[in-house]
Amino acid sequence: MSSRLFQEIRENRGLAYSVYSYLPTYIDTGLVVVYAGTNEDSFQEVIELVFKEFNQLKKEPLKNGELETAKEQLKGNLLLSLESSDNLMTRLAKNEIYFQSYLPVGVILKGIDGVKKETVQQLAHEIFDEQFFCLTVLGPMNGNDLYNGRLLRK
Repeated sequence: MSSRLFQEIRENRGLAYSVYSYLPTYIDTGLVVVYAGTNEDSFQEVIELVFKEFNQLKKEPLKNGELETAKEQLKGNLLLSLESSDNLMTRLAKNEIYFQSYLPVGVILKGIDGVKKETVQQLAHEIFDEQFFCLTVLGPMNGNDLYNGRLLRK
């Protein structure tokens, strides 16, 4: 997700100085967070592009190679994180809290490899439902400005 948003919003259109997404997860919930550092003039267009990307994930299967690239990146990040004792201890603690057992790295890697395009699309339908969206804006904006587009309504 971050790569798509970064490419379109920052590289192709130059609408933001920073764009990324991340996934804070918890035992019973989680978030998909998208951050975009932009200005007042580009704000609405950036929001629309983020929504467009969410909707594209819901409507169209991933393009050739995207899923494999994402899997390899995720696996690489996991393996690199094991080199840090802080990350290793955090992972062990989360395994205990979430699963009440230790999940070997091989099991996690197999799970990542087993993800299918259809599963990603199905999950996108569940996660990217506008009724669950929340928007935080920091900067010099009039609150009424937020509602001038179709995406943001009172």
